[in-house]
Amino acid sequence: MEEKFEFPDSSGEEGSERVEMPIIIEAHVQGTAQAVTDSLKSLNSSQMTVPLLDPTKRFEELKETIANELNKGSTPNIMKRIDTILRCGVSHHFEDQINEILCIYEVPRRGREFQESINEDMEGLISLYEAAHLGVNNEEIMSQALDYSKEQLKKSMNGCLKSIYHMLKEAENALELPRHMRMVRLEAKKFITDCISKNDVLDSNLFEFAAMDFNSVQSLHQSEIAEIQKWWKTLELVENLRFARDRPLECFLWTAGMFPEPCYSKCRIEVAKAVAILLVIDDVYDSYGSLEDLTNTLHRCHSKGNEGLGRFNEYHGLYFQEWDVKCYMALYNTINEIAYSILKEYGWCVIPRLQRTTNGVRGLSWATVTLGNVGLIESYPKIFACSGRILRLWDDLGTSKEEQERGDVALSIECYMREKSMDCSDEDARAHIKQLIHRQETP
Repeated sequence: MEEKFEFPDSSGEEGSERVEMPIIIEAHVQGTAQAVTDSLKSLNSSQMTVPLLDPTKRFEELKETIANELNKGSTPNIMKRIDTILRCGVSHHFEDQINEILCIYEVPRRGREFQESINEDMEGLISLYEAAHLGVNNEEIMSQALDYSKEQLKKSMNGCLKSIYHMLKEAENALELPRHMRMVRLEAKKFITDCISKNDVLDSNLFEFAAMDFNSVQSLHQSEIAEIQKWWKTLELVENLRFARDRPLECFLWTAGMFPEPCYSKCRIEVAKAVAILLVIDDVYDSYGSLEDLTNTLHRCHSKGNEGLGRFNEYHGLYFQEWDVKCYMALYNTINEIAYSILKEYGWCVIPRLQRTTNGVRGLSWATVTLGNVGLIESYPKIFACSGRILRLWDDLGTSKEEQERGDVALSIECYMREKSMDCSDEDARAHIKQLIHRQETP
């Protein structure tokens, strides 16, 4: 279903022409991964009507107008405008200006009690609650702000009037998961949808610009999905390995969540490819391969390379599993193709460095590595380790039930429940894992 949003003409006169913007394709698809894949294929073929990143004259006019108005008005209005731009998902167009403004309008810390007037401002409480999550350990003021805003939000929700139902939903969403921890693109779509449905479009230029940008970036993402699907079908990994799950779209969703901006298009595609293969290998290690086979495969991948793989197959063919060759060769060829594309574009051969520094999924870090920051990999800063733990723990929260049903290895949730014996429920364990994630986010 194609959803259209209407934006009033800038003149604001009755009867003036209204601009209809197809902003998102609602693919309400349930069932198998194949059903979702077929749905997305149909979108790629019939719905990609917006030119890919081809700014029209109107688009550029709106961008210039928004940029000129960005720093006008009182400080609260400027901050509100910046927040709206961020929530619409178009901040990458005004990144330098926003940074300059935020450097000018620094909010000083005040070691005093919170004003009682904020208790009556649910929007302010939500903002305070979400901002307080960005504090670090042992930062007393931010810790107090988090506890205070959480308590006051819950009290305010109990007495919330139906007339501000949308604020109640926003508070519930914030308490469930703060905005900065959600996917930017999904939040942008939700925010624009909510504002349109509430007739809360105070800046029609901004929302028209956001709709045009959303359409353009969405079309780009669809073309990337089409390319990944074509590559995955050519690879024939899932067709040959019946136990493997078909997960390229899930991998693309990860990459779109990490860096959704148009400038990272190639990065999204290549990382999604590598992760899709690694997930098949992960399934092998979790539930299919024997310990002996997996140990031998690991040694070959680390020490013998392609030549060693062929020799092992020649002398130990009776014991060599079909998945071993196909998974290894798929990953080997994909990484080499990625490395070759980097060599052509940047003149830098990354293979020798990958051989020295990769350790599992760390090999994917090439996507954001430049000649200026490549030295960080060898020192392996704490931020890399914390990010890896956060990814691991969030993945456990999302997939533990399904993986337990399949008989996979125990994840962090099950391990914690076993440590606490019968006194710990699944809900308690999940709450503990979320606390661990928060500690990693604020080291």
